[in-house]
Amino acid sequence: MEHGKKAVKHIDHAAHSTHSSSDSIEIPIGKWMHAVKSNGWVAATLLLAIFSIVLVIIHVRGGTSSATSTGDEAAQALISFITQQGSDATLVSVMQEGALYKVTLSIDGQTAPIYVTLDGKYAVPQPIPIDGSAPAGGTTPPRGTTPPSSDPVTVDIAGSPVLGQANAPVTIVEFSDYQCPFCRKFWSDAYTQLKTDYIATGKVKLVFKDYPLDFHPMALKTAEAVRCVRDQKKDAGYFAFHDKVFEEQMKLDGGTVKSTVTYTIDDLKKWAKELGGINMVTFASCLDSGKYTEAVKADQVYGQQLGISGTPGFFINGRVLEGAQPFAAFKRLIDAELAA
Repeated sequence: MEHGKKAVKHIDHAAHSTHSSSDSIEIPIGKWMHAVKSNGWVAATLLLAIFSIVLVIIHVRGGTSSATSTGDEAAQALISFITQQGSDATLVSVMQEGALYKVTLSIDGQTAPIYVTLDGKYAVPQPIPIDGSAPAGGTTPPRGTTPPSSDPVTVDIAGSPVLGQANAPVTIVEFSDYQCPFCRKFWSDAYTQLKTDYIATGKVKLVFKDYPLDFHPMALKTAEAVRCVRDQKKDAGYFAFHDKVFEEQMKLDGGTVKSTVTYTIDDLKKWAKELGGINMVTFASCLDSGKYTEAVKADQVYGQQLGISGTPGFFINGRVLEGAQPFAAFKRLIDAELAA
């Protein structure tokens, strides 16, 4: 498919300052946060590395803990620590990578990944593997968007649900987890404006792919449920139930985006019935049988192959955008594609 003189890269077969005793070291956290805000990636990386070494020293002196946490809990512990130092940080995404959680933060417009131990107690800004493989994040700045000089990624969208006109010049492919609070944040914020300004006007189409994280117990089954609705109500019904699920979860957590909300398969069936126009016997049979379990898992594997490491993750005409970014971040990339 051609867009101007540039090939659109997707395949569519259908068309803390702390001190107490000798057991702790004072950390110049205020200077660290200032560097993150004013000097971008280079200063942040260096200071975060110093921060990491200090934490390791404290960890060795103070002993270890066998306690574990979920990715959401570890991310909240990190954001709470930074907030206590007087800085304002927002969580963008969290994903387990090996023995660590990769927590991506936005601090006054700067987006940075910080790794946190599985017990949620220690931060490790950039792990250095000792097996000779490349360091996490490589030697380039952490990925938020694909550098302009990089080739866009080719994404196969055949068979995936599409919102918008099939011939829209810009394609956004979203990899998402229905139980992820950051995915709900995208849905409640940027998604609404994208639909109004770009999708409804025929400039953009949104393609949805599943990426259920292991530590979200209902993510897989919810993704299956939305696909079961699609069986009966096509793509329009798919996105209607997609919206219904996120809306109901917002009700469950009181209208604010916070950690994983709890619901059951019976809730999914109740929400499908409330959507209307659904043969509930057929829907229940589809959901209970696990008809789409492997298909959902295949989406996640494909996302991993493309480099997706957390949710939500996006490709805008093949260019990467990670996390629940504000509408302005999407607008910048979309407008650049439209002008190409």
